[in-house]
Amino acid sequence: ISPGVVLQPGEYEFTNFEAAYVFGQQRPMSGRLTVRVGDFWSGSYTAYGISSGRMAVSPQISVEPNYTINRIKLPEGDFDTKLGAVRLTYTFTPRMSFSGLLQYNSTANSLSTNLRFRWEWSLGSEIFVVYSDDRDTNPLTSSSGSELRNRALAIKFTRLLQM
Repeated sequence: ISPGVVLQPGEYEFTNFEAAYVFGQQRPMSGRLTVRVGDFWSGSYTAYGISSGRMAVSPQISVEPNYTINRIKLPEGDFDTKLGAVRLTYTFTPRMSFSGLLQYNSTANSLSTNLRFRWEWSLGSEIFVVYSDDRDTNPLTSSSGSELRNRALAIKFTRLLQM
């Protein structure tokens, strides 16, 4: 849940309500604004966010921001969490693209990066090259300000076989 907040065992009911406004895809900047309220374990929460956002910078470049603030009120302790992400996509051709995703989670003190290259070299046949890492951003646990927790490189190759 959050450092220092311990929930008691028991049965909990969760109900929530959401109001949203969606900007159409035909606009230069689209997205979904939301406000959500409801039950959260032994207390309540209110969440504000923007998601499914997309801004076309040019025909080849797009930016997709997502950001949510969760305000949690519990008898065991109140806390806020912030979740943010931004994806940048560059489309070389309709069959080749590069995208980068940067995510931040305030509760986990983490900053994650995901870089992906996709190339459909033949109809139905693709190659993906993906690099990802996760960093601890808690200044109390890392002297450098961000300590590497995880790193990966993956390559996926698919080939369509027609018979």
